[in-house]
Amino acid sequence: MPRLARVALPLKIPRDLTYLLPEELAHRVMPGRRVRVPLKKKIVSGHVVSLEGGDYTGNLKPIVDVADDAPSLRPDVMRLCAWISEYYAAPIGEVLRLAAVPAAGGGARYRLDPDAAHPSSGLAGEICRLLARRSMSASALSRRLDADRVIATLLDLVDQKVVVRLAARGASRRGAGAVSAAAANACPAPAPLPPLTAEQASASSAIISSMGRFAPILLHGVTASGKTRVYLEAIIEARRRGLTSLYLLPEIAMCLLLEDELDGLLPFCTIHSMLSPAEKAHRFAAIQAGEYSLVIGTRSALFSPLPDLGLIIVDEEHDASYKQDDRVRYNARDAAVMRAKFGGIPVVMGSATPSIETYQLGLDGRYETLSLPSRIAGRPLPASRVVDMRGKKKSFLSVELREAMLERLRAGEQVILLLNRRGYAPSLICTACGGVFRCPDCQVSMVYHRDPDCFLCHYCGLRRVQPQQCSECGESRFALTGEGTEKVMEVLQSEIAGYRVDRLDSDVSTSPTRVRQILQEFGSGAIQVLVGTQMLAKGHHFPMVTLVGVITMDHLLGLPDFRAAERVFQLVAQVAGRSGRGELPGEVIIQTRYPQHYALRAGCSQDYGQFFDQEIRYRRTLGYPPFSSLALVTFRDAERTGAARHARAFGSLMERLRAPAACVIGPVFAPIPRIKAKWRVQILLKGPKKSVRETLRKTLLYAERNKMKFGDHAVDVDPVDLM
Repeated sequence: MPRLARVALPLKIPRDLTYLLPEELAHRVMPGRRVRVPLKKKIVSGHVVSLEGGDYTGNLKPIVDVADDAPSLRPDVMRLCAWISEYYAAPIGEVLRLAAVPAAGGGARYRLDPDAAHPSSGLAGEICRLLARRSMSASALSRRLDADRVIATLLDLVDQKVVVRLAARGASRRGAGAVSAAAANACPAPAPLPPLTAEQASASSAIISSMGRFAPILLHGVTASGKTRVYLEAIIEARRRGLTSLYLLPEIAMCLLLEDELDGLLPFCTIHSMLSPAEKAHRFAAIQAGEYSLVIGTRSALFSPLPDLGLIIVDEEHDASYKQDDRVRYNARDAAVMRAKFGGIPVVMGSATPSIETYQLGLDGRYETLSLPSRIAGRPLPASRVVDMRGKKKSFLSVELREAMLERLRAGEQVILLLNRRGYAPSLICTACGGVFRCPDCQVSMVYHRDPDCFLCHYCGLRRVQPQQCSECGESRFALTGEGTEKVMEVLQSEIAGYRVDRLDSDVSTSPTRVRQILQEFGSGAIQVLVGTQMLAKGHHFPMVTLVGVITMDHLLGLPDFRAAERVFQLVAQVAGRSGRGELPGEVIIQTRYPQHYALRAGCSQDYGQFFDQEIRYRRTLGYPPFSSLALVTFRDAERTGAARHARAFGSLMERLRAPAACVIGPVFAPIPRIKAKWRVQILLKGPKKSVRETLRKTLLYAERNKMKFGDHAVDVDPVDLM
C-alpha cells in the first residue's frame, strides 16, 4: 500500500513536497486529488502528483484531509499539466491549480437520508447531527467542525448512502447543454446543416480520415469560407463514433455566437472565465460524467475533463488571447497540440490569417495544410480602399468613409467601424508645456473615459479626476487628444442622426448577457452602426454588413515589437472579412498615414500570401521566429536600481551557462519601463529551440540548487508580447 504522497502546492516552489499518507485516507487520495497539508504553521491545499510505497523513517508530516468534494484531475490532464510546467518553466502546483476541477463550494449541498442508519459517535456522528438540522455544503461543514478529515468522512458517508448529495444551486442551462442530458443519448439525427461545398467536403474528409491518430492540421480558409461548417462535420462524426470534442475560441463573444449556432444540434457545454465557481463546478462535473459530447470555450476550457476525447479544434489559432500573460504563461494553442499528441487524436487549427510560425510549420510539412480559398457561394471578397490621412487634421473620419457610411445606411445596410482603442481620449496634455497626464504608478498616459467620467490607467486600473494644474509647469490649460471608441460613437450619434449607433468593447462587455444583447440587436438590424475594438474583428457573421471602416491602426504599427506588422495585418484582414458576407457586395476602407505599408495593403485586400512573403524575409534576416525561439525574463522591483541589479546578476549567470548557439540580449528596461509601481527590466534569450531550452533550464536549475535569489521575476517562453 502506498505510504507517501508527493504533493504540488500552488506556490512559487519549483518542485513537489513529500507527505505521509494516513491509512484512513488511502482510499480517498490518488494522483490528481486536491488535499490539505501542513506547510510551516499553515494548512494549505495542493494536488497529489504521485503515490509511493515503502516505509519512511524521516520526519514527514501527514496529509490532513482531502481538500474538497471536487473529483480528481484526469490522468490525461495531469500529463498535459506536467508538460506545461516543464516547457514553460512554471511551478507544477501553479499549473495544477489552473487546471483544477472546481470544488462545488456553495453550489452543491448535502443532506441526511432519514431512512438510513446513522452513526452516532465520532466525526461521522457530528456530521450526521449537523445535517439532520439542515442541508450544508462541504466547505460549511469543514468550517463548522474545524477538524481533520471532515471532507473525507463526508464522502465516505455519501458512499455508504447515509448522506445524499443535492444538485448544485443556480446552475444555468444556457451554454450548459442546449440539448438536455436525457435527450442527449436519445437525440436523433442532428438538425439539418447547409450542404458542404466541394472545398468543405474535401477538408472535412481529410480531418475525419485522421481520427484515431495524432494529426496537427492547419485549416487555412479565407473569411466567410465556412470553416465552422467543416468543424461541425468533424465534430458530428466524432460523436457518431462515441468520441467527444473540444472546440477552443479566443473570445467569450465568439462562444456566445457559437452557442446560438449549436442550439438543438448536439449536447454541448461552454466554459469561460465569466462563469461563477459554482456554475463552473456544475459544468465540470457534468463533463466528467460524460453528459456532453462537445465542450466549447476560451483558453481555460483546454483542461476540461472530457472522457474519450477524439478531436480538438482551435479556431482563430493566430489570436494572442490564447497566451496567458500572468502566473503560468502558457499558450493554449500549443498546449492543445500537445494534448492531442498525448491522446493520439487530430487537432485542427483554423484561421484566415495564420500565425507566421504555424504557416511555416505547414510549409515544412510538420503540419498538414488544408485550404478553403473561396467564400461560400462564390461571393467575392470586399472591394478595398486605403485613404491617406496625411494632412487631414479636422476629423478622425475622412470624407470618403463618411460618404460611404451614409450611402450604405440609406440603402438599409449596416456598418462596422474598428478602432482598437477603448475610452474617449487616449491622453490629456498641457497646452502650455506639452506635458502628459500620466499614471503615477505606470509610465503611461491616463485615458479619459466619458462613462464613468474619469481618467483611467489601462494597466493598473487607477482612477483619477482631471488635475487642477499641470504637475510640470503649474499651468491650468489642458486638451484631450486622440479618440477612442466612446468618442467615435458620440460623434457618429450626432453626425448621422436617425441611425442607431452602439459599441462593443471590454468596457461594455461586463457580462455574457450584455455581449449577447449587443450582438443580437446588431444581427437583427436594430443597431445600424457598431463601433468596437478587436472583439468585433473575429468570427462574427452579419449578412447585412456591407461596409467596414478602420479608423486607424497607425499607433499599433509603431510598437517596438517584431510582431507589430503581423498583428496589424491580422486585425485588418479579419475585420475586413466581416464585410460582404451575405448577398450584397461589401467594401472595406482603411484610414492611415502609412498608405504604402505592406501590412495594411495586404490586410485590406486579405492577401495572406503577399503579407507572408514580405514578412518572412524580415524574420529570416533578423533571426526571429519561426527561425529561432525566444524566452523573455522580466524583473520587477519598486526601486529602479533593484530591478536592474537582479537582472544583471541573472544575465551574468545565464551568459556563463548559455549554450553556444544561444544569444543573451540585455538586460534593458522594458518598452513600458514601469507598471503597477514596479520598474521592469528584461532579458531576451534567443536562438535555436534546443539551445534556448537548455540555457534556460540550466540557469534556473543552477539558481535553485545554489539558493540564488533574483527578486520578483517572470519567465515567458515563446512570448507573444515583448512590451
